[in-house]
Amino acid sequence: MSKSEAMTTEQDFYAPNIRLIHPEIVAGRWQDDYAEFVQQALDKASGTFEDIEALYDMVQMDQAWVLEICTGQDLVALAIVELSDCPDGQVLHVHTLGGEGMDFWLEIFIEYLQEMAKGLNCIGVTCTGRMGWQRVLKKHGFIPQYVNMRLGGLG
Repeated sequence: MSKSEAMTTEQDFYAPNIRLIHPEIVAGRWQDDYAEFVQQALDKASGTFEDIEALYDMVQMDQAWVLEICTGQDLVALAIVELSDCPDGQVLHVHTLGGEGMDFWLEIFIEYLQEMAKGLNCIGVTCTGRMGWQRVLKKHGFIPQYVNMRLGGLG
């Protein structure tokens, strides 16, 4: 094997890959592998989403799905996605996303979401997130649809 072939093989090994995980596998890996990624996303959301147990229940009831984002054999991020009804059809909604190294895998993740949405006959992909996501996702064709505001200090 030439040096360039070896480098290509190594790059392919570490290339990001996305996997849809069956709920039975999620049940076995939730505490040891998945919960920290979900909790990371929930902590950054400042209490605007369900708690971690509610998300786990959604996955176990097949109301939402877990997507692993890996580089090589390493789990680097995790997303929970669900179908959501909109006035003009269903969308694939990214409920939570937590992890690291986003610059390396985000484009492939978005491509995966688009293909998954097409396969589910969705009209698009949506997500809800902090303000910084607007800047990041604009580069990938996402457009803001509405603004969610919060009045704090009430208790």
